This record gives sequence, structure tokens and C-alpha cells, in this order.
Amino acid sequence: MRALAKDLAETTRLYEYPLVRRDGENYIVFDGNRRVCCLKLLFDPKLSPSEKWLNFFSDLRSEHVAKAFSKVDCEVEADLSVIDEKLYRRHTGSQEGVGQSQWDAEGKSFFLVRTGKQSVGLGESIERALKAENLIKPDVNLPWSNLERLFSSEPIRKRAGFSFSGGSITHLGDRTKSLQTLKRIADDLAVRKVVLGDIWNNAQKTQYLDRLKTEGLPIDIATAPRVKTAAEFAASPTSARPSASRGRVPKDKYLISAADPNPFVEHPELERAEKIWRELQFTLQFDDHDNAIAVLMRVLLELAIVHYARRQGIVFSGADSFARRVSAVADSMLNRNFIDSKGRSIIRKFESDKPIVSAHSMHQYVHNANFHPARSDLRQSGM
Repeated sequence: MRALAKDLAETTRLYEYPLVRRDGENYIVFDGNRRVCCLKLLFDPKLSPSEKWLNFFSDLRSEHVAKAFSKVDCEVEADLSVIDEKLYRRHTGSQEGVGQSQWDAEGKSFFLVRTGKQSVGLGESIERALKAENLIKPDVNLPWSNLERLFSSEPIRKRAGFSFSGGSITHLGDRTKSLQTLKRIADDLAVRKVVLGDIWNNAQKTQYLDRLKTEGLPIDIATAPRVKTAAEFAASPTSARPSASRGRVPKDKYLISAADPNPFVEHPELERAEKIWRELQFTLQFDDHDNAIAVLMRVLLELAIVHYARRQGIVFSGADSFARRVSAVADSMLNRNFIDSKGRSIIRKFESDKPIVSAHSMHQYVHNANFHPARSDLRQSGM
């Protein structure tokens, strides 16, 4: 909706007319609901369902935009059966030539690159590289979306021996070995030995690459820049000694790794949790924001617990402590095989008030003015 609204405000044009049917003095929209919704809000932001959306559409609105959409041409159809036939042809595939013919991945990419709307994607780049070396046959079409899902994060790409930026592949180590790895992965995906469900999340991607490594594939062989030892730094008169913050490994700068998928994205009702996750993943840095990280981590866990309890029918009383709520959720997850007994034992330690990383300590992050969160403790609790 955001992208569509911005496009409408920038172009002030409606490239596809809504399909509507008259209903008394009104019109019922059968196709183009998102477009009509955005148009109404651009014309009158006060119709927004929340203050956030009100601000968003108010920023996009101008007299020029409002004038452009004060009247909208629509495709008006009185016969409901005809409307159903139009929807059938538009949204259920080509129907052996009767309906709209959707571009395949190659056709779509060719158009986007030709018109300058988008550069070559990772999946296509891998296919081109392998075909250029005659490592796959010219008529083989790789599942680009699955390749891009597998290599969606830089750490995973690095394990396979390459990096990707600006539509270009860079081999980090031995080029021949990197192509060998990509060929094997491409073969697995092409013959559906590996499908989307096998590489859906980071854990599954890691397991797949680990399996290739045990089979002798060149995984984790990319060369990395050599780091000087402390003695070498001390012996060098021209080198400045790095500060503690500059010496930290980049992956430790944020509580949540950039490679971890945001689990709240698919739950619109958890918008605040989704935003907190992003702040902990991309915005708040250790040393500068330790207190903010501690408090938001505690809030994020509370939101997740409440959501899980609501979905699973767990009822908390007002007197239940945070630790007791954690315990109830953990027991439920164990009973439903979401975690195993080892995972349950780890959470049981968290429920006590003795370990540094515990429900008690997280409570202190919020309520104790003299309790200062340490980076090491935060990282431990965030794992």
C-alpha cells in the first residue's frame, strides 16, 4: 500500500481502471480495491485508520495530487457474470491463451533491464555466469526466486565463495571452486532435489550448505583479509591503536544479526514488535544505545509472549509475574513440540532470579535505576 500510494502521488496517473458495479448511488469495487483505497486517502487523509497512516498520506497529499484524483475513470459493468468472467481471465492465469499471459521470470527481467527499471538480479546473474562457463546447458532455466531466497544474506553468499552487488558477482576466493559450488546448487534447484521449503529460513540454508560441505564441496573457503595481531599493531610506529568500539567485530554492533529474518513481518497486528525488531537489528548499536537495547529487548519479549498466549489460548492472571508467563509459554511450546527438552531446560534457567541473564535481570533493565546492562549480557540474552 505504501509503494502504491507513493507511485500514485508521484505519477498522478491511474494506469489501470478499477472494475466496478453500480449499487444505487454508490459503486462496489470488484477489482482495484487497493488503488481505490489509496486514492481516497490521498484525496482525504482524514479517512486514515490511524495517526501513522494519517501522517503518511498527509505528507503525500498536495493540491496537485488531490485535483488529479478528484474524479476517477472506472470500468463500469452491470452484469455480475461478466464481472466474474473478467476477474477469471485477469487473475487465474493464461487459461491456454484465453486469459492474460503472465511473463515468466526471464521475460520480466528482460523488460525491466531493457527499460532501465531494474538491474539484473542475483538469480539471473548466477545463471548467466554458469552458462558463460558452459557449466549448465543453454536451455536450462534455473529457479531464480529460489536462488535469491537461498542467497538473500551476505553471510550465506560468503560461505559459497562469492559476493553480489549492483548486479555483479565477485568471487571471494578461488573462482573455479566458487563456480563449482554454484553449479552444484544450481543443479539441485533445477531438478528440484532442493525446493523452496528446504531453504525457507536461515537454519535450513545453513543445514543445506553444511551438507554440501560434508560431501566435499568447497564451502567456507573464501579468503578473508588477514587481521594484524596485537603485537604487530604495537610494533608499528605509524599505526594508531584502535579504540574498543572500532576493534569490535562488525557483527557484534547490533543485538540481532542482519541475516536473521524478521518473524513479525507476516503479522500486521504485531506492527510494534516488527518495528522494535528492526530497530534492534539495524539502528541501535552497542556502547551508544545499551539502555535502549535492554529495554526494547524486554518489551519485544513481552509482546511475543502475549501474542503466543493469545494464539494458543493461554490465560494469564494479573498477578502472574514475567517469569511465570515465560514458564507457561515454554511449557506450551514443549507440549506442542515447538522446542525440545533441552530448549526447555535452558528457558528454565532464565525463569530464576539468579543468573545474570534471567527474567529478574530483564525486569531490572526497566525498573531499577542502578542496574546497568552490559553488552555481553545483552548479547547472551538476545541469542
